[in-house]
Amino acid sequence: MNKKKFVVHENYDWINIGNNPEEISYEEFLLLKIYIENYFSNKKILEISFNKFRFYNIVGVLEINNIRIEILPKLSLENKIDEDRKILLNILSKCYNLPLYFLTSIKSSFDDNNFLELLGNIYLKNLQKELSKGIYKEYTSSEVNSKFLKGRLLLKDHLKKNFLRNNLIYSKEEYLTEFNSLNILLKKTLIILLKKIDKFYLRKEILKTLEYFKNIPIESIKNVEIENIIFNNKNSRFKKILEFSNLIISGSNFNFASGIYDSFGILFDMPKLFEKYIFILLKELSFEYDLEINYQEKIKKLLINKNSNKAILTLTPDIVLYEDSKAKLIIDTKWKNNYTSNDIYQIHTYLTSYEDVKKGILIYPQSLSKSENIFLETSSLNNKKEIEIIYLNIFDINLTKSILRNLLINI
Repeated sequence: MNKKKFVVHENYDWINIGNNPEEISYEEFLLLKIYIENYFSNKKILEISFNKFRFYNIVGVLEINNIRIEILPKLSLENKIDEDRKILLNILSKCYNLPLYFLTSIKSSFDDNNFLELLGNIYLKNLQKELSKGIYKEYTSSEVNSKFLKGRLLLKDHLKKNFLRNNLIYSKEEYLTEFNSLNILLKKTLIILLKKIDKFYLRKEILKTLEYFKNIPIESIKNVEIENIIFNNKNSRFKKILEFSNLIISGSNFNFASGIYDSFGILFDMPKLFEKYIFILLKELSFEYDLEINYQEKIKKLLINKNSNKAILTLTPDIVLYEDSKAKLIIDTKWKNNYTSNDIYQIHTYLTSYEDVKKGILIYPQSLSKSENIFLETSSLNNKKEIEIIYLNIFDINLTKSILRNLLINI
């Protein structure tokens, strides 16, 4: 049976519920709703209206039974699907440190590959690059009773087991093996991608990559967690790849109570992704100006319980920039079209608590309706503070960095 495929923009495009081919049925919608509520248990992700719904603040790909939904951020000013995919992948590559240099060699365009296929291609190319240096092996040991000494003699056990058999030696052998948790997780990820990706040339690449792991039995891939892997100087080159593996595996491991539904998702919280993306770009630029940058710092307390002297409410600005150990600039990112009074109150509270800081900036993604920056000033005569509202173009990364660089120059 052919899949029903949808490509939508989060917080913008609606999907209709009904019995027509371009709609999803009510039963399919209920399955999707259950999955979303379990994936994001404490957040409003679905906006539901009469016989229709849309996604709110998430991007990625989602499959429930016979439905595949690709959810993109509305980023390109001309509303081009392929450009939105490209921008999202650029953001993800920055946030997860996965290079995109090879995307120019993809056989089809961004328009011809869905988000999962493009993401799978990123994963494969980065994994293949590391595997070309050699598959990761680690030492393990086994105790053997044989005619030859293999490794270290276990004298106590040897005397106990071979008291009447003087032709055998009980020893402990150590050897390098590719059968380890890291490779098991990599193989598990590849098997999931093989199941979910349709493009022939990508499936061919997955099968070729799986050859590296042919000595790892399928039954071993069930119960290995990335948290159990200890990284060292020999396997740290796979760390970022494993973070992506974790995204793919965790999305496919979801089980409904009955356990009979085929579900899969790679979903990202777009406000958090935008926040992290801006921080990473600013951090790269901060080295040029000898600035220190902190992310989500929690050093200022808005309210303290007088009885216990413990903080009741701690302030957590997204980004704080320091010069010579003094806070100079506070930046808060907002993934929405326009500012609200609550946003202004929030940045003003930060500015009040950070006495040395004279300016706070609110950053929003640029849209067709909003592009001009807004400059505000507090009314206090004694300690004036400035608030700047920026609608940031993130369509062009070079332009994005140029705008952010100007913020640091004028700190």
